[in-house]
Amino acid sequence: MFLTDPRAEYRDAFRSSVRDYIRAREDVYINLYKPALGNFERYVALLHYYARGRKLPVHEVPHSTYWLTDSTGSVYGNIRIRHQALKVYGHIGYDIRPSFRGQGMGNLLLKLGLEKARELDIARIQIACNERNMPSLRIIHRNGGVFIERVYDRRTRFFVNRYYIDL
Repeated sequence: MFLTDPRAEYRDAFRSSVRDYIRAREDVYINLYKPALGNFERYVALLHYYARGRKLPVHEVPHSTYWLTDSTGSVYGNIRIRHQALKVYGHIGYDIRPSFRGQGMGNLLLKLGLEKARELDIARIQIACNERNMPSLRIIHRNGGVFIERVYDRRTRFFVNRYYIDL
């Protein structure tokens, strides 16, 4: 398994992952990925613009997106590496599509994402997740996460545990 930049050749595989989130009714990811069900080439182009700091959504910072895939071309997960940390959620956001969770892919996704963060010259990443998301908390710990603090995110109305990982 490896990370790849978003590319048009992954259209069908990525759309399959979006439909997986829709079946699971995971609104956060549906809202994030649903535009790929329309004009996929435009969606991919936007992700590349975001990496260069262009056409960013409100409250976002430049970020590089990678997809977890393998030699079959399936897309199993997504990782977004922010070039500068957001106040609450830090440098990294990641997810594994619902039908492939619990198979160790999240751990691999974050591990590979940390290598990409090193390439962006980020020496210490900040990462966070909902305090009730036990699988993600375990993934962060396995990858060297050191607890910073627990904060309340007014936007999501969840408590969030924040960590750092030295690279």
